[in-house]
Amino acid sequence: MRIAEVATGVPFVEHERAKIAVGGFQVGKSEASFGVLMFRRSSHAALALFAVVALSSAACSVVFSTNKEQCSRDEDCTGRGAGFENTKCTLENVCVSGTPNPTDGAVRTDSAPGVDASRGPFACASDPPTSVDTSKQVDLSIRYIDFTSGLAPANIGARLCAASDPTCANPRTIEGAGPFDAGPEGGKGYVAAKDGVVTAKPEVGFEGFLELKSTVYTPTFRYTSPPLRDPQNPLDQVILRQSEVDFFADTLIGRVGSYDSVNKGLVFLLATDCNRGSIANISFSTTAVDDKMVQFYIVNTTPSTTETKTDPLGRAGYINIPPGLHTFTATFADTGKKMGSVRVFVRAGAATTVSVLPSP
Repeated sequence: MRIAEVATGVPFVEHERAKIAVGGFQVGKSEASFGVLMFRRSSHAALALFAVVALSSAACSVVFSTNKEQCSRDEDCTGRGAGFENTKCTLENVCVSGTPNPTDGAVRTDSAPGVDASRGPFACASDPPTSVDTSKQVDLSIRYIDFTSGLAPANIGARLCAASDPTCANPRTIEGAGPFDAGPEGGKGYVAAKDGVVTAKPEVGFEGFLELKSTVYTPTFRYTSPPLRDPQNPLDQVILRQSEVDFFADTLIGRVGSYDSVNKGLVFLLATDCNRGSIANISFSTTAVDDKMVQFYIVNTTPSTTETKTDPLGRAGYINIPPGLHTFTATFADTGKKMGSVRVFVRAGAATTVSVLPSP
């Protein structure tokens, strides 16, 4: 499977045969483009190290940049005259040539399978809401990856649930037999993963999450927001044991016992454009409020609690976030303009991953 999205914001692992993306972050279309987060233990200290490897080169750059708005539509850019003939106006109100460069606070140049790459990276923000159409199906797949080995985990399953059903009282079929088929295992809806992969065929407009079933790994939820509309929707998701989550939290915050896995949760956020490319210079906020909650960004290969915006891989998150239904909003750090938002249900003791795409 080609990597389009990588699980969320947790440690990666360097496998002995290859470096594989297992940390929950968007890395773009190239099969050689991997995001790698390695946990290394030395005799002196435990070190969390994020590394980005073999990233695609940029296709263009900003033609003209100031602190003031240059444009509100493409015509404003082309009307500037010579040198601006093929430029477009980004959501940051800057004229750019071709597809924006992620280091310029815009987006990556690639797109995932099943995505119409001819559309602009922010074009979906003006699309009408995707209506549910049970007569049409899309392909949804998730590949689970063990943090420690980098391989497909054994003895796991997953079930597909609607966002409006946070307890998954009515799990969806994985096989695509109908939107209300509860599936196998006594109506619980779990399906065993094959080589770490679970596939589904939900209807167009489906919005929900995949819930991991395991006696080994921490509870893991991967949201499909916004409503599915692309023909193919591949996801990669790293899964960790509780000890590994605790280690990530202790390293991030700087003290032992930092993560309250009984009463709080862990959320990983991916700033993602309409073509499933990652977006730099994005700041996240949330409606969740808690004295113990800590926000982090993955910047320059390192998880940080002091950075305030994403790097070109668009990765961020919250640890010790209170359970409940919360809204996560992405804004352009330089302008304060909203890029998009999403609402997800956060569970205590669980790791939740969600992409935030452009929206009105």
